[in-house]
Amino acid sequence: MVIHANETSLNRHQGLEEEYQERVNALIVHINQHLEDPLKLDDLARVACFSPFHLHRIFTALTGIPMGEYIRSLRMGRAVLQLSQTQYPVTHIAFEAGYDSLASFSKAFRQTYGLSPSDVRREHITTLPFRNGKTEILRRMEMKPEIRTHPDRKIVYVTYKGFVNGTFNIAADKSFNVLCDYMRKNHLWEHERGCLGICPDEPSTTKPEECRYIGAFFVDDKAPVQPEGDVKVGKIDAGHFAVFTYKGPFEGLTGFWTAVYRDWLPASGEKPRDVEPFEVYLDDKSKTRPEDLRTEVHIPII
Repeated sequence: MVIHANETSLNRHQGLEEEYQERVNALIVHINQHLEDPLKLDDLARVACFSPFHLHRIFTALTGIPMGEYIRSLRMGRAVLQLSQTQYPVTHIAFEAGYDSLASFSKAFRQTYGLSPSDVRREHITTLPFRNGKTEILRRMEMKPEIRTHPDRKIVYVTYKGFVNGTFNIAADKSFNVLCDYMRKNHLWEHERGCLGICPDEPSTTKPEECRYIGAFFVDDKAPVQPEGDVKVGKIDAGHFAVFTYKGPFEGLTGFWTAVYRDWLPASGEKPRDVEPFEVYLDDKSKTRPEDLRTEVHIPII
């Protein structure tokens, strides 16, 4: 009976993996058929039947390329053909590729191909290699999270924008500098119960300078907190969480997140809740070597 139960569980999890892949495949078909449309995140999430909070991470995990990079590669490839094989004005081609100005399109085109749109049109070039910022995928690994259940938890938080040189380090430092001043000024350190970060935007689908980083502290229910300037008060919703521990420099977290969504989630039988995942920082980076930093990745699950 035990063997039979394990086989049933395995088959169920394999079925869920196949279902995830089928959803992503359906989304890829949709993207290919609607390249001229805005392709908003909420609409794409509905097509794939995934929460907007998790869609871009699942897509990256299962395809090996961020969703925004994939869309951009298709649009840029079409732009190359339009430049070489049609007489459409370059401005028209730029708008169809999803850019709001000729200048921004030309800049992105040169960054992608090392050539200008006029070079491609003049030389009648029809095929160019796409230079993408493909996320480095970790090797497949066995991942065993700790499942925790928490009540609603109060947080104080600060939001700053900017995904610079592939990290949120600058935005995070700004957020926590403001938060620490707030905690110190209001004598709140005795109420602090943990340090966390939330990255709600995907850099491949949002302009890097517009990507938000939310730095926060958990505080107990007795903490006399009030909004003040850039500091806001909120909460992390109650529920179940799959918690993974990563050890190493913050720059390696992107690959670890990808591994969680690729290696654990589809095979786990768990379903993510419609809540933003987040990171909890267990060590003070000013007192800990980068290779020794411990970060918990919290995935809200049903």
